[in-house]
Amino acid sequence: MSPFGGWTKTFTDPRLCAAIVGRLTFGGTILETGTDSYSLAQATKQRTT
Repeated sequence: MSPFGGWTKTFTDPRLCAAIVGRLTFGGTILETGTDSYSLAQATKQRTT
């Protein structure tokens, strides 16, 4: 999945989603680390315990 692939679940209008991602990433560098989010894993772990 792409780093921004899940955004359409929150922003259901694809054009709006593309515009938001475009504004947030314009002029920036996106680094793919190939790893899962540590904070997401910890939040999920806390919810299940």
